[in-house]
Amino acid sequence: MPEQFSELNGLIGTFYDAIIEPGLWQKALDDMRRHFGFHLGALTVIALPTGAGVVQVSTNIPENYLGGMQIYNDDIIKLWGGPGRLAELPLEEPILQSKVTGPDIWNGNRFYEEWVRPQGLVDQVGIALARDATMLGNIGLGLHESSAPLTEADMEGLRLLAPHVRRAATISRILDVSTSAAATFEAALDAARSAVVLVAEDMAIVHANAAARAMLGNGDPIASVRGKLTLPRELVP
Repeated sequence: MPEQFSELNGLIGTFYDAIIEPGLWQKALDDMRRHFGFHLGALTVIALPTGAGVVQVSTNIPENYLGGMQIYNDDIIKLWGGPGRLAELPLEEPILQSKVTGPDIWNGNRFYEEWVRPQGLVDQVGIALARDATMLGNIGLGLHESSAPLTEADMEGLRLLAPHVRRAATISRILDVSTSAAATFEAALDAARSAVVLVAEDMAIVHANAAARAMLGNGDPIASVRGKLTLPRELVP
């Protein structure tokens, strides 16, 4: 990383830390916003095809504006020139909205008139993080009328940061799928009427469903000794 962007190391680290501690996503986004001088920001990662939110955080958006954002989904897409234009935007590339559309599209747009303009926003940078069959993710960073204009150095810094944010989001999506699969598997086992115990090679109990836990609690016909499965009635294990 070029020396002039060495201060981005801390920002990058926080995004990767957020994989393990999801509560840090909001801090990572806020640090990013403050570093580049944006007024507000939002980061959304949605799992497909379920539509479940993997990461959904925002920074410095007033509650009365944040709560109703979902009603403007179609208007936001139109503000970027429509779904076809959005699909053409490259992943990981920070795009200044004023380079894509202008006042002829903005004026009269419901999201612009009711959400953007009242907050004093004059432009925004969008970064597409993912757009495939498994995940949809993006970052939006709003510029206030009082903000200093973005420089080419700012845009280059965003370009350096974007791939790391995308990787962190992708890893979070993978972990979310794994966690969901594990939870579903455990639920299926617990729903079984027969006792099921999963053990490691040394007979250490990894998981026991509800029926098995009842037997283990009684110590008959199976038991747990120092965390390992045993058969009390067997003369020869």
